Amino acid sequence: MQHSGILIESWPAVIGSDVSAVVLETGPGCKKLQKGDYVYTCAPVGISEFSPFQETFLVNEDWVFKKSDAIGLEEAATVGAGLLVSF
Repeated sequence: MQHSGILIESWPAVIGSDVSAVVLETGPGCKKLQKGDYVYTCAPVGISEFSPFQETFLVNEDWVFKKSDAIGLEEAATVGAGLLVSF
């Protein structure tokens, strides 16, 4: 079933929320991000399209932070949850 997709209505969400990634594509209404931007965030838990532990996933532009040169990708992956909780 995993290889063919037969009889699959939706894949289960992979639980996890910390994200550090590179933007591959943006939607038509996206104003803040561009392809190739390094970003970090905290993904909403339980929604499979937003689950970060897969090859590609969606993000909410309002929840994403651009990574500066002062922070590495590994460090950025741990910052998103803390920042969003503080809002």
